[in-house]
Amino acid sequence: TKKLNSEQVMDGFDRYGAYVGSESGPEQNVIHLYQLPKFSSQILEHFTDVFNNISFPEEEINIQKSIALQQLQINEEKTAYHARKIFLTHLFGENHIYARFKSAENIENIS
Repeated sequence: TKKLNSEQVMDGFDRYGAYVGSESGPEQNVIHLYQLPKFSSQILEHFTDVFNNISFPEEEINIQKSIALQQLQINEEKTAYHARKIFLTHLFGENHIYARFKSAENIENIS
């Protein structure tokens, strides 16, 4: 956020024993929030503040890009990753959303 860095954001959840996570796919993006009921008001207040005042500092984006590039490099060494790419491309066609995969170029172009 404009007031909190990523570590402070996560500390705000950890303080009350909450967990926040996310996942994304071609059809949806999901944010999970697991919390203890007795701290609901504090956690939801923190979550609302983070969600409504979100920011993406360049240094944080660069960290995530670096992680994504490392994950891509690891995946490209796996036979299963290549088999999945080939299978989905043949099943759906190379222009279908299910047959799109990350590339180093795409990751580098994120700003």
